[in-house]
Amino acid sequence: MRIGIYDMTGYFDINFIGDTFKNPKRIIPLACILSAATIGLVYFAVYIAVLAALPWDGNNGFVARCSRRDQCYVGALFAEKVTSSNLFARVFALLVALTIFGSSFALLVGYATIPAAAAKDGLFFSWFAKDDGTRSLYFIGALSAALCFIDLEILIEAVATTRLLAQFAAQAFGLWLIKYNETNNTTIDQGIPSLKKNHQNNQHFWRIPAHPLPEIFVILGFSFVFITSPNYIFHRQVPLLESGILVLLSGLVVFSVTKSQCRSSRSTNNNSLPAAGEENKICVDTMHI
Repeated sequence: MRIGIYDMTGYFDINFIGDTFKNPKRIIPLACILSAATIGLVYFAVYIAVLAALPWDGNNGFVARCSRRDQCYVGALFAEKVTSSNLFARVFALLVALTIFGSSFALLVGYATIPAAAAKDGLFFSWFAKDDGTRSLYFIGALSAALCFIDLEILIEAVATTRLLAQFAAQAFGLWLIKYNETNNTTIDQGIPSLKKNHQNNQHFWRIPAHPLPEIFVILGFSFVFITSPNYIFHRQVPLLESGILVLLSGLVVFSVTKSQCRSSRSTNNNSLPAAGEENKICVDTMHI
């Protein structure tokens, strides 16, 4: 299940660069829905084609081959079976590798904006807010390159497990909280300049059909997948669950440290309150961590 979740990741990459679009309220939901639907259809068609061309069971089936190390070349086997050409199978494998590179590059561009954007809002280390995002790009790129030395299957499982709560469930909860405060004419924008700007300009967030059922479904579903992840304490397996909890706790620690810096900076500037939109500048200037 975690592999399936990982396969669908990427449809939300546009959310990280939403400020570059003229009409993000329309473009972002449309892009996410179309991407997820297109990926689902393509995956369904590919699996049907592979199942029709290759045996899935038995010792030489692709299920058994993929369970053995360095034998999971389903794309190349499929191309060779359909065309009876070893050369085309090699070319097809190269195309698969290029596709993986392209998707990784696109995700890198999206993820590289997160540290800089969070730092500019005073929610992350100020070092990332000192340029146009180049530092964030180098940091994410170096971290991604270092993680390439980890076993790919474990890495994919770990990435999927970590983001179940830290990204998907947390986003659903945050969205529900925003809609709740919007409905009750309250605000949660204190300390988050980007939200405060929207609130001051009376800008509303996206409509959510059947609210709050989608958020509840997402939180319960991803929480179930998270707690059933392989773990060392109970099952003596790869500690994916423990790693996910550790990453989540480390994020909470970083957030607490950066927020405490913002609070202390504001307390020292009570005599001269900043103008609207300048709160993040105070945090960035004082968070020399």
